[in-house]
Amino acid sequence: MMASYDIQGAGHKDTLKLICKTSLKANQLIDIGDIEGFQKMSKVYDSLMKSGKFTAAQNKAESGEFVDSIGELIELCEKEGYIERYYVE
Repeated sequence: MMASYDIQGAGHKDTLKLICKTSLKANQLIDIGDIEGFQKMSKVYDSLMKSGKFTAAQNKAESGEFVDSIGELIELCEKEGYIERYYVE
């Protein structure tokens, strides 16, 4: 997780520790057949992942892998040196 996400500060590290503990507990609960406990722990896990911005969508959004404004689109076109011409009849 440290290699996959931008970890900054003690808060992020603490959240990661809680996520790991929650994941371990969820695995233990499912191993003993406690489905209700597992479902509750899974909700906690998901909540921690979202609050720490450790979900795939949040990670992708912050890594700049997509264009989210017209300014970025124009900058991309200027860097490429041309704008493809598309004709619509």
